[in-house]
Amino acid sequence: MAPYLSLGWAQPASALGVKWNYQVSVPGAGFVDMKQLVACYISTAPAPATPLCTSADGSSPYTTDQDTCVVYDIQSTSSKAGNVSWPPEGTGGDAPGVPLQTFQTNVTSSWYFDDYLVYKPSGKGYAKARQAIWVYVAHVGWNWAGTGSRPNTSAPWQGPSNVTPGNTGGAVAYNSPIPTWTTTFSPLGEFCPGYSTP
Repeated sequence: MAPYLSLGWAQPASALGVKWNYQVSVPGAGFVDMKQLVACYISTAPAPATPLCTSADGSSPYTTDQDTCVVYDIQSTSSKAGNVSWPPEGTGGDAPGVPLQTFQTNVTSSWYFDDYLVYKPSGKGYAKARQAIWVYVAHVGWNWAGTGSRPNTSAPWQGPSNVTPGNTGGAVAYNSPIPTWTTTFSPLGEFCPGYSTP
């Protein structure tokens, strides 16, 4: 396996760098899911031919992208108003990272995440369910950064160093801006899942 500069590992679940179990209050029957926006900056030595994690026109070192699909399609279902946990299985998480290439001697990675909990009322009947849209109900922001280095391409990687996880406690805010994005991070194309309807 190629070395990675990452916050934990995706597998097994116990190795995730960030774990979450969100709870939101919903006004009635419906679905709760999450969408995530990603902004990152990765600098390497030597620099790659194509910049990593920059805006499409190259004007900014950071770009805010939608992570894969519009929502993760891991939906919690509510039959009435009240508190709903997401994800439905109890605990989810993330392990963002970047692979370390054989020609590199230094990699610095900074990541910023905006997790938006969204709610969609279920309605009665197929027609009403199709008219329902996802509505933003809560927001949690978190971030992390780190550096991996080695003296030359024959030496083993050292570190990580300068590791700075931020706001991993995740205070929930209800007055944040509505999520907007310009591009998709790790697009899945036609593999994006469909949305559940009652």
